[in-house]
Amino acid sequence: MNKLLATLGIGLLLLYFVDAAFHIDGLTKEMLTANSVRFLLGFITISIWSWFEHKHKPKIFMYLLLVLLIGDVIFDYMQNISTIDFEMTLHDMYLFFWGALSGYYFLQYLYDKKIIS
Repeated sequence: MNKLLATLGIGLLLLYFVDAAFHIDGLTKEMLTANSVRFLLGFITISIWSWFEHKHKPKIFMYLLLVLLIGDVIFDYMQNISTIDFEMTLHDMYLFFWGALSGYYFLQYLYDKKIIS
């Protein structure tokens, strides 16, 4: 649990600095929604892959993630939000990585506490 809480806390702190470096206002409704979606995509993808104990190839989950990301970009495009630039790509990659790392530590916590087997 300590690794999970540390990952979430340090991740939030780093997100603040990444937002400040790229001049992104992360507290608007649109950015909070987009950030949450991207974080949860990384969290859920790694969690599902670990839940199946790596029986499925990661390629399947990467395709699933790619489809969800393309859907998110299309949704942003339909709302006239341009998110296809280098800074936003780095920002999105950070959110996915942070979500995946948090998902991994969350499942590790569940396995250690014998909540799931």
